[in-house]
Amino acid sequence: MGSYLQETLRCKGTKICSPFAREINGKEVIGYVSSGTGEVFAYSEGKHSALAYTGGEPYGAVFDAHGKVHIADCAHAAILRVDLANHSHQPGIVVKVYEEKPFRGPSSIAISPANTYFTDSGPLGETTLENPRGSVFCIAANPSGGQILKPLALDCLAHPCAVAVSPDSKLV
Repeated sequence: MGSYLQETLRCKGTKICSPFAREINGKEVIGYVSSGTGEVFAYSEGKHSALAYTGGEPYGAVFDAHGKVHIADCAHAAILRVDLANHSHQPGIVVKVYEEKPFRGPSSIAISPANTYFTDSGPLGETTLENPRGSVFCIAANPSGGQILKPLALDCLAHPCAVAVSPDSKLV
């Protein structure tokens, strides 16, 4: 990945944010979201390609270990996922509610080998210092099968806009 760090990329779309990177099939891939056009792009070997079109306002995205792209989309107020192996650019909904309450609008996402973490803050100004209602959630494996959504900080943050996981997954 070192060679990309010294280049300037002219990205497609508008309102570009949240770059993410991964090696896929032996190739270094840099992904980024265009919240203005609702697209998620990849840059590899000097070429840009569209990975997904959400039709919403993606603020963050990340590759998982299997090459799937997980997307935090504020306009859809949901976490979405695209499986690149089936060549579909249309994302499916992973989760959009917690205890029957819709999300405000996820804005950042990070993945560890076992869990997916994301912030839920909604549009800028919806959660403030005076009225902190933002949250951080974790999608984890359920011991009895499937997955479970757990709040790490529920309706108590001013405007959570970024989340990261340490390489050893011990810190979020």
